[in-house]
Amino acid sequence: YVRGSRKAEGIVAAENTRVEVEGQAFLERVEYASLRISGDCEIQDYLLQTSTEIGGELTVKGKGIVGGEVTVRGRVQASAVGSPAHVPTLIRIAPLDDLLEQERKIRERLEWVETHLEKLKTILKKTSTRPPSDFLDKARNFIERLEKEKKELEKKVERIKQEMDERQRRFLEVWERLYGNSRICIAGKSREFREDLRGPLKIFLERGEITAICLL
Repeated sequence: YVRGSRKAEGIVAAENTRVEVEGQAFLERVEYASLRISGDCEIQDYLLQTSTEIGGELTVKGKGIVGGEVTVRGRVQASAVGSPAHVPTLIRIAPLDDLLEQERKIRERLEWVETHLEKLKTILKKTSTRPPSDFLDKARNFIERLEKEKKELEKKVERIKQEMDERQRRFLEVWERLYGNSRICIAGKSREFREDLRGPLKIFLERGEITAICLL
């Protein structure tokens, strides 16, 4: 288990090894390890059968990404994905799980606020006799707080939608070859590539489906 901050360099080549870096990482190669990088990561040679999570962008040169599971918040650039032996390789780009969970919690709170706003306004309208002034003041203050919170929650929902749209524009670039038995996921959508594809390729999300185009 290795944990560091800011900038990390070197080789990680051992099973049951876990590396966490708060910041950027520049590594020669990583084999059979668990890798967690909060920022961007550049690999000079290859990622081999790793469990990798990158908070920024990922660039893998050399032999590319061979086997394992790689999850990246930003875009991915790799010389190759998979191997001639068709080792199962999974790459997740811009997952939405965290945003969907945030949106769920915010909408639950928003529903509660809207329900209580409606109930309180209805009670005030249906009251036949004028309530005491202190009650009216408290009720009006509470309504104001709820209406303010409602606006803030609606803004948060809109920001989450914008972030989802931005993530859906992230992509994978493969310079040399994408091998069969590779699965690519972008913003929650998934596609398995069964046949080898020659690069350079750009793999991206278009109208809800993952598309691969040759850049030549």
